[in-house]
Amino acid sequence: MQRYRVLSFSVFELMLLTSALLWGFGFVLQKYATYDSTALLYNGTRFLLGSIMILPVLYFFRPKPGQIKLSIYYGVPLGVVLFVASWLQQAGLFHTTTGNAGFISAFAVVLVPFFSMLWGYRPEFYDWVGAILALIGLYILSIGFGISIAINYGDGIVFGGSFFWAIHIFLMSFASVKSSPVLVSLIQAFVAGVLSLGLELIMTGGTLGYTPLGFKMAVYSAFIVVMLAYTLQVLAQRFVTPHHAAIILSVEAPTAMVLGIIIFAEPSGLNLIVGAILMLAGVLTIQLYKRS
Repeated sequence: MQRYRVLSFSVFELMLLTSALLWGFGFVLQKYATYDSTALLYNGTRFLLGSIMILPVLYFFRPKPGQIKLSIYYGVPLGVVLFVASWLQQAGLFHTTTGNAGFISAFAVVLVPFFSMLWGYRPEFYDWVGAILALIGLYILSIGFGISIAINYGDGIVFGGSFFWAIHIFLMSFASVKSSPVLVSLIQAFVAGVLSLGLELIMTGGTLGYTPLGFKMAVYSAFIVVMLAYTLQVLAQRFVTPHHAAIILSVEAPTAMVLGIIIFAEPSGLNLIVGAILMLAGVLTIQLYKRS
């Protein structure tokens, strides 16, 4: 890998960093979409368009014959989980900031070791330390330094979505072993898109209320997030260790917060800074000390 290094980063690490920045920017697109589109309509459109945009990538990374059936087997349930997780995240963004949504969504990484208990994994000391740090950070981020049980409504919805993101990460660890990652990505995006638009049609009586701004944000997200960011991540992670990749990808959350402050003039008080640092510390604690 040395021949592909640029300054102190390898090309593959730079690809991962670009992916993380794009994921962070994706929260800005999602926030803009809340001004002019329902959560289901936005998600359904971006996922369906994204699945179409992944088709050319699939041409260069064709699955082996034995991978097609497994990719469908994993891709469909992953799509169902992605549908729920993204719905809750987008719905929460109507009532919270991009920075809060980015950091709270990252709480999924903290939850994964505890979901793994169902398969016999025993959480280590650092898992508990990371979870406690992240929970304290979440409390300060959403409530502040006072004593209260009234979490912000939007933060609560996004927090609920983080459980489904954790399930998604957990299932993806199985899917990535023998299936085609690109085909799984296409299938899950298609399933999530169909479910989102289908439920939108049911809830609106058969109409899709597209607006220029909402549709434009969905198209941007389909290309930048669903297709480009994921493809860069899939290609790069073959050459970067999982722990190192997780550290680089954690840049997504602070990117979302910084862009939210710059673009939407979102608040940047001491509780937000301290909460964000503690949540990021919790995520990195688990990733840095996780056993191979």
